[in-house]
Amino acid sequence: MSDPNKFTITALKELLIAHGLSGADTKTELIARLIEADPSGTWPNSEQNEGNDDTESTRQADARDTQPTTSRQQREADLCRREKELAERELVIVRLKLEATRKMLQIERVTEDNRHATTTIDMQRRGVD
Repeated sequence: MSDPNKFTITALKELLIAHGLSGADTKTELIARLIEADPSGTWPNSEQNEGNDDTESTRQADARDTQPTTSRQQREADLCRREKELAERELVIVRLKLEATRKMLQIERVTEDNRHATTTIDMQRRGVD
């Protein structure tokens, strides 16, 4: 295979590891690293690379490579959903507390008004204005 772009990321990573290099980065950077490690350009044609076209086994390997990311993304999505649900429940509680506080203030005002009215009536009965 002479065109480096036809290699799968998994195949490129395997080649880099075989050369003792890091397999982490984008496809372009992996290819650049292989070219730098083998300036003669023999790596795309080496026997080790035969059959590295987009075969079922490399597709499965790529799927395995993306599986941790997918499950991590799923966990992240689940965590965000649970945090949102918790925030919504907390909001309901705060609204209920606010409503209860408003009712208590209203009751206190009515009670104070009643005390004032009672005091006024008592004073009128005694003849004190």
